[in-house]
Amino acid sequence: FVNDWTFYYVSFHKLSSGQWEQCLAVNGFPKQCTHSAGLPSLTPEFLVAFEVTNELLISPIEWSTEILAAPEIQERYYVNAPKMAALIGPKETERERLTLLDTPSVRQENSFGEQILLAAPPFLYQTRTLEHACESEAMDVFLSRQLDLILGTHCLHGEDSCPAFKEAEDVYSCRGGAGAPAGTYYGVDKSLLRGEEVYADFLYSVADNMVLVRDGEVLPAVEFVDRATDRANILSLFHSPDTGDTTVLDVVMTMSGSRISVETDFKHFGFLNAGQREECVTWWVVFYVLGVVTLLLNIVLFRLLRLEALTFPDVGWDRTGLLEIVYDCFQVVILFLYGAVKLSSQLSSEESATQLVKDFAQVPFRDSTETVQNKVDAFFLAVEDMGAILDHDQLLQQVGFFIMVLMLIRIINATAVHPRTSVLIGTIWHGFNDIWHFAILFLLVFYFSSLVSSWSFGMRPEFETIHKAMQTQFDMLLGSLPEGFTEDPLLVIYVALTNIVQFFLMLNFLLAIVVESYMKVRSEIDEMQTEHELFYDIGLTLYYGTISTLHKWPNRRQIATLIKNRSARRCLSWVDLLVLGVDKKTARNMMSAYRAIEVLQAHEEEELEDSAQVKKKVNETAKEVAELRVHA
Repeated sequence: FVNDWTFYYVSFHKLSSGQWEQCLAVNGFPKQCTHSAGLPSLTPEFLVAFEVTNELLISPIEWSTEILAAPEIQERYYVNAPKMAALIGPKETERERLTLLDTPSVRQENSFGEQILLAAPPFLYQTRTLEHACESEAMDVFLSRQLDLILGTHCLHGEDSCPAFKEAEDVYSCRGGAGAPAGTYYGVDKSLLRGEEVYADFLYSVADNMVLVRDGEVLPAVEFVDRATDRANILSLFHSPDTGDTTVLDVVMTMSGSRISVETDFKHFGFLNAGQREECVTWWVVFYVLGVVTLLLNIVLFRLLRLEALTFPDVGWDRTGLLEIVYDCFQVVILFLYGAVKLSSQLSSEESATQLVKDFAQVPFRDSTETVQNKVDAFFLAVEDMGAILDHDQLLQQVGFFIMVLMLIRIINATAVHPRTSVLIGTIWHGFNDIWHFAILFLLVFYFSSLVSSWSFGMRPEFETIHKAMQTQFDMLLGSLPEGFTEDPLLVIYVALTNIVQFFLMLNFLLAIVVESYMKVRSEIDEMQTEHELFYDIGLTLYYGTISTLHKWPNRRQIATLIKNRSARRCLSWVDLLVLGVDKKTARNMMSAYRAIEVLQAHEEEELEDSAQVKKKVNETAKEVAELRVHA
């Protein structure tokens, strides 16, 4: 027994009958009590030593005016035993005992970290709900039985030992009544935090103390969070002097449902120093310049579309081109507006961060003349200001994400410029009708399957709500399975049906639709005679633009007009180009350049016999081209 600590519980209590009750419990075991008519003989030596027959390690003595029930004795034992087990046993000599008194505590604390500081004491705040009598006949019968058992167990030795239970509602009460509790709780009034009424206290007051003394009332700290607590939050605020970042850590414990769930939420707020602000301004200037260039290019494109619509009135405006121009201009305008707001926020970030630090530094945490309620209110007021800044930053982040998604959509759409890179857009376009109807079918099956799982297996955490059931089903589509599903035959059937219908059948339907659409696009590309490799076609485009400028070739739209009016003929010759106002040499050079492209070569050459035939052909087309020019 030398290596084990021994816990004694001794109580003396005078009953209403006049007898004295003496109780003893060792190491948390149920206490045994005896009764005597007179006062037990208590000598001063009782406070000094116990007489035992063998060596024992006896824990420190705790005096209390309360008579503890058996569960409370056991709780004290199991809470304190691990703490005492870490302490070394008695020493034989006086010197060793005195040395033991000077030994530092075995408790270890983390050393001070320079990279991050606790900017304010952590707070524990909670929202509470009303308690009311449980409106259930079965519950009434159960609670009445529990009350009889409690009274029959604790009132064996008189009314003085009876608990304060009088009604079944005192044993257990249901919560969730309409409204919120009024008045103070643990000596603090309600505080308003972000539109919500909460009760708050310092975390260390509740966690590091056995009792709290508020307004002359002794309150057990362990009961600060009880059954009436709907949600409890631990709010901590950290600040990094090196980077200037402020971090808010919010640990959320939700107790409103059948389970207690714990989540953590991090929010960060930082500022830019002088060098970073200068770099930020430079980048935004670059973005604005690119935006202006984009607007100018779209204006040029709009003028070209207008010219084409006037040249070919029967075709009209290119609606796809117009939509792309509107889309690009919309993106640029949104980017300009977003940049103005974001840049202003970034330039004032250091000032905002400095003001936040000042607000928290002015909270009178160490002022003993201030009440806890005043400290809580001052702290929450600073938290409100910080929350407004964080919400503003989060809104800007969401808007920025929306703008980048718009840009991503535009980039994907721009890949349709070449047949080889347009396979994604082409596949979606060809299979859009089938994909749309597949999505309707899949969503119906997916949703109603979630209803079945939530209704049948709602006691499992992964199916307790429709939202969680959908998450579990989505994970199953990716290959995972519910943990321990083989223990429930119905769940096995559900998992099998879900995998067969949604995974093996419907997902393969989707793959078949996509593959079929892709093969259609590939077939069109293979049949296209004018298509080459991407970079080869880019090179041809640059080459054409260069030589057409150097040799003063006709505008491509003029050539398109000529081809449109000569569409009945299988091919054109250099003679047809003379009507566009170019000389014979330029026309021949132009035709030679295009004849080098394989897909533009004619199968049959048109032979011109003499200059008289050339002159006749020129006269035939000159009148038509002149009319087209006047119209344009």
